[in-house]
Amino acid sequence: KESANQVRVDADKYAWQSEAAGRVSFLLFLIGFELFRAVAMLMVMFSDLTIGQIFAVFGYLWFMLSPVQELLGIQFSWYSAKA
Repeated sequence: KESANQVRVDADKYAWQSEAAGRVSFLLFLIGFELFRAVAMLMVMFSDLTIGQIFAVFGYLWFMLSPVQELLGIQFSWYSAKA
């Protein structure tokens, strides 16, 4: 019975730590995303970009979202399998 309780406690501890690490990683991703978007908006405001170039910058940002999320998913899977 004591062994089963220890397994439950360890599983809860791992689940909490895994969830926290995932949220921190996603927060860092969002911070980077927002910084890129802010820099792009500053470029639009303070440079002579055309409308087409503005759309190209935001299109590139939108296009890069899914590969980065896939890489984060692979990283989470790798660390989960390693633990």
